Amino acid sequence: MRIILHLLLVAVLTAACNSKNKTNGTASSPTENGENHVIAAFKKSFAFGIFPVYNMTIHSNGEVLLEAVQNTEMDPGTYTSLVSQVTIQSLLDKAEEIGFYELEDTYTGEATDLPRRILTLTSEEKTKTVSFSQDFPPGLRDFEKMFDELLKELEWKKS
Repeated sequence: MRIILHLLLVAVLTAACNSKNKTNGTASSPTENGENHVIAAFKKSFAFGIFPVYNMTIHSNGEVLLEAVQNTEMDPGTYTSLVSQVTIQSLLDKAEEIGFYELEDTYTGEATDLPRRILTLTSEEKTKTVSFSQDFPPGLRDFEKMFDELLKELEWKKS
């Protein structure tokens, strides 16, 4: 039942965005020419301690693919879910807010026991990947929290 409600919400939000954007001439979503593509990919790798280890990919149509590896609230495996275009846009807005596309490609420090995170974002014609573990700008922590929240809040279906 929740999946049906999520799908209905996505359809309503997409329709609302399409009708709004037709009046101002802007693209309705990251799927401007109808092609589905990856908007965001986030990987949190192994480290000493009890850190969640997972890979999450968000597509422009709202589909989310998750590979839960360890220390998540679910069994290891592959899962799917959906997010709204509003959620996708909030990720893209956060990228612009923190200057994601102008960040360094890698942020590391002296510690070797921290999880490495790899974030790739695609917006319009720009794609950028940033790898970080230590000594990174606070805006990257905000992204990590956004993905951790999605991990906990979305309704996941095992694939």
